[in-house]
Amino acid sequence: AGDEVSISYVPLDVMVAPRRARLRDEYGFECVCERCAVELEGDEGDEGGEGGEGGEESGGGGVDLAYVNIFVLKYCCGVCSGTLAPRTRPPPAGEGGAADEAGAAGETTPGVCNRCGGEQSEEEFVARVQRAMEGE
Repeated sequence: AGDEVSISYVPLDVMVAPRRARLRDEYGFECVCERCAVELEGDEGDEGGEGGEGGEESGGGGVDLAYVNIFVLKYCCGVCSGTLAPRTRPPPAGEGGAADEAGAAGETTPGVCNRCGGEQSEEEFVARVQRAMEGE
């Protein structure tokens, strides 16, 4: 109990209020992850309760939109909006954990989508951030 779970129960592009309601109603728990906490800070200062309408950072402890945008670019599949999660490579068969040309045993691979199986490398993530910053 109290341990952070890094499983996505809902698509990452769902706003904080409906996301938390779904987790509460369908899975029986209140999410207290860092992302929800950051987004909820923005909700406290907004009339409409959606948060983050005031620029890079809305005033008075509001949500930091740059943080949320980078989080989504890092962990949300650009193809299907599934969740990207790192995956550790198993040791090569018969190698006893030795490194091979595909990478070292136990090495973490790029983000792998839980929905479509696509991968996002660190370089692809950086390119997505740069495109977003350029307004594409």
